[in-house]
Amino acid sequence: MALNTSFESDTNFDYESTVRQVISVFLIIMSGIGNPLVVCAIYRFRSLRTISNLIILNLSITDLLFSLITVPVTIFMPAEDKSTNSSGLCVFAGMTAGMLATASIYTLVFISFERFLATNYPMKHRSIFSKKAVKIGLLVIWICVTIQCGVVFLTTRYVYIEKFYHCIVDVENSKEMALMMFHLGYLLPLLILICCNVLIIKAVLKSRRFVSEHAAGSQRNNVGFCKEHQASLLTITIIVVFLILWTPYFIVGSSLAFEIFSLPKEFISASLLLAIANASLNPLIYGVMNKNFRIAFKKIVCRSN
Repeated sequence: MALNTSFESDTNFDYESTVRQVISVFLIIMSGIGNPLVVCAIYRFRSLRTISNLIILNLSITDLLFSLITVPVTIFMPAEDKSTNSSGLCVFAGMTAGMLATASIYTLVFISFERFLATNYPMKHRSIFSKKAVKIGLLVIWICVTIQCGVVFLTTRYVYIEKFYHCIVDVENSKEMALMMFHLGYLLPLLILICCNVLIIKAVLKSRRFVSEHAAGSQRNNVGFCKEHQASLLTITIIVVFLILWTPYFIVGSSLAFEIFSLPKEFISASLLLAIANASLNPLIYGVMNKNFRIAFKKIVCRSN
């Protein structure tokens, strides 16, 4: 009887692992198709090389790296690397996951600040946000992320958490470092994102009322308002989707790290897949919500065929 129970649990474990791997491969393929399309579209079509889209370009590259490097190593990590603390592969998977996730959320903070200025202080936005300034801002993001992850690498180690199915910082021996990562990598950016996007929504609604009340105004101004609104709506959607898909992951990480509460195994498994899915969904959001991206995607696909 005990042997049958053991066999059933092993079968269930293998089944769950296989399902997780199949879904992950599907998401990797989606991201591997969608994000290069975004990069190619912005590179080839001058109309897409706006300030906001340059920041989106950075987000797409980050998503692509996460899908093609971090996810395969995490999902298909050999058993010996899982059982060996701070194995080379475990450290690589943990570091790249932390670095690319942090780079994504910092990029979202950057684009939120850009949209906040564009909708609330358009004159100041035009004087601050040139393409050169955006490139410098993105460089600063990567420098900050690299320093942050470098400090973590030098002061702690990475371990495979079987319940969480991947490698993270060894919280038991580095609770202060884990707290710092949580505050700098999620909580503080989250507060900034909420503040910026609430102000963006208020500004968009206010300007929309202004346009409707002055419908006889110049068509050029109305078109300008519409473009700003579309860019802001796209940004808000990307951020909301990011928060919906990544928040379960951070909840699970916090619960396992600080033993605050226990969570069902299904929720833990789903949280990892949702985080992976985020990198695949962004190109779909661009295509659905932005007509110029949609046209560019069609031209690229038709030309390649």
